[in-house]
Amino acid sequence: MRQLTIAGLALAASAIACSAQERTPTPQAADASAREFVASFYAWYLRPRATSAGSATMDDALAEQSTRFADTLLAALRADRDAQARERGYIVGLDFDAFTASQDPCQQYTAGTATKVGDRVRVEVFAVCNGARAANPSLVAVVERQGTSWQFSNFVFADGQDLRALLAKLAADRKQPPTDSPPTA
Repeated sequence: MRQLTIAGLALAASAIACSAQERTPTPQAADASAREFVASFYAWYLRPRATSAGSATMDDALAEQSTRFADTLLAALRADRDAQARERGYIVGLDFDAFTASQDPCQQYTAGTATKVGDRVRVEVFAVCNGARAANPSLVAVVERQGTSWQFSNFVFADGQDLRALLAKLAADRKQPPTDSPPTA
């Protein structure tokens, strides 16, 4: 009787372990789902709009796709956008499209290699202009799990600069007095 109980416990433990393995994505599966998340965002972002001649704007992404962004990145992007909207005649925020790392985006951007680094996945993003994919990635989208889905936590540009650091620098610069104003006595 005792042997049957031990055998039963061993069988149950084996079944639980197998079940846990089925629920836990492998690194390759996590990389693939992160890559699919990035690819689906760019397909949405660059699809032609029925109401305009172009694709989505960063404002569209912040309004319509806000759940795709980590809270800290979303807040920094909105603060940058709002500061620029208040300013007339000067550029005080981003002066390029951070999601394509360009001022004039190509017609398409494709997700490339996904690499797991700690609890994040870095997905290369390639511009496709006039049907030709760029040899090097335009940027790397950094995504992390939030519950059962992915969120963008940062974008790293080809020059090594990252969006969160750039937004922090722009915010700090906006707090400084303008350099072209006369000194106060």
